[in-house]
Order: sequence, then structure tokens, then C-alpha cells
Amino acid sequence: LDGYSRLEAFWRVTLPLPSTFSPPKGAVSSCPDPYFGLTLVVDPKNSSNLSLICFGVYYSDDGGETWKLTIEDKKTEALPVSFTAVKDVLYARDIDTLFVSKDFGKTWTKKKSTISLFQLTGGSDGSLFASDSDHQLYKSKDQGSNWQRINTSLSLDKYGTITALEVHDTSKTLFVGTGKGMIRIPIE
Repeated sequence: LDGYSRLEAFWRVTLPLPSTFSPPKGAVSSCPDPYFGLTLVVDPKNSSNLSLICFGVYYSDDGGETWKLTIEDKKTEALPVSFTAVKDVLYARDIDTLFVSKDFGKTWTKKKSTISLFQLTGGSDGSLFASDSDHQLYKSKDQGSNWQRINTSLSLDKYGTITALEVHDTSKTLFVGTGKGMIRIPIE
């Protein structure tokens, strides 16, 4: 994938947690479920700024020495929060809420989503792409305030759960990872 510009913009690591996760000072008291994983992003403009997911979002401005809870996930039925970085904006999501940060996770604006957000990614033009619980694909040109359905000739539900989305800007393609393989969707 042509992810170099996105990789230069934000470094992302996703790891399963060991059963004896020991959080950093000042961070989560525990993150015991290894199935939810841990996601860490490092600000490319200032590597001291980190955002961490573990049943909520934590922010550090001192390279991980101390952490502050910035988004708390109190809903037990909600998916764990995941990050998407688009240009200089960091997004976090749960099922029905999109969180937007313009300072790499220190503060967040919360938006109620009009679709169920299962997967989320972004293009270099600042557009967001999402999948919902009904295996539909959507695009937003306004930081998730409004979503337009992407019409495809495929019935995506026959491919199983959508597990990943990634934009290939050069070919104007949305790659859709499913339980049964990968699908290429042309996008505008």
C-alpha cells in the first residue's frame, strides 16, 4: 500500500497485551484483556507526545513517564477505542461516537456519529472512510460530521466481518479486509 505519507505522519503499533500488563506510572490501573490489545501512536512533530488505548485513551507529553486519561470508555458493550490519523488530526472511535483531536490527543471534541463506526481510516486529502455494522462503506469530507454511503456493486455482507480499511491514495482505491479476504473498491 502507498502508506508512506501516512506512516511518516503517524507511527502506529498494535500489540496484544500480556495477561500481566503493568501500566506506566499514572496510567491505567490495569488492562487485563489481551483480546482488546494495546494501540500506541507517537506524534511525528514531537516524539514526547504519545496517545495510548487501553479501555480508554491516555495522553503523555513526557515520552510516557506520566499519563493522563483523556477519554474514558465506560460502556461495557462498546468496542475498544481505536485511532486513525489523518493529516494533523487524530481520531478515536467507539461504536456510536467519533472523537476528534487537533493536539494529538491532549484534548478531544466528541461527535455523535450517524453510523455505527466499526472500522475507520483516512485519505491524504483529509477524508474519512468507515464501515458500519451492516457491512456498508461510508466517506466523510467534514471530519465525520456527515457520512455519504459508498455505492458498490458488491454485497459486502457475504464476505464476512469487515476487519480493516486502508486507502491507497495514488490509485484512488479503498482496500477492505474481510473475514474471507481483501476487496478493492474504487473511490473518488
